[in-house]
Amino acid sequence: MSAKSQRSALFWSALVLFAINVLNFYDRHVLGALTEPIRKEFHLTDTQVGLLGSIFIWLYAIVGLPFGRLANAASRKKVLAWPLSFGLR
Repeated sequence: MSAKSQRSALFWSALVLFAINVLNFYDRHVLGALTEPIRKEFHLTDTQVGLLGSIFIWLYAIVGLPFGRLANAASRKKVLAWPLSFGLR
C-alpha cells in the first residue's frame, strides 16, 4: 500500500469513527433536550420521566459490556460495521 493510499484510508477511517461518535453523543443527549415535549405528549409524571432516563442509562451500560468484550475478542471492524449495516437498510 502506498503512502498516499494509506493516508487516504486513515483519513476515511477517522472520518467514519468521528461520525459514529457524533451520533453516539447525539443519541445520549437527545432525551434530555426533548424531556418536556415527551412529558406533555404522553402525560408523564416526574417519576416516569426519571425512570425513562434511568432505563436508558442502565440499558446502555448493560449492553456496552458484552459489546466491549466482543470488540476485544472478534474483529473490531465487523463489530462496528454490523450495527451500521442496519441503518443503511
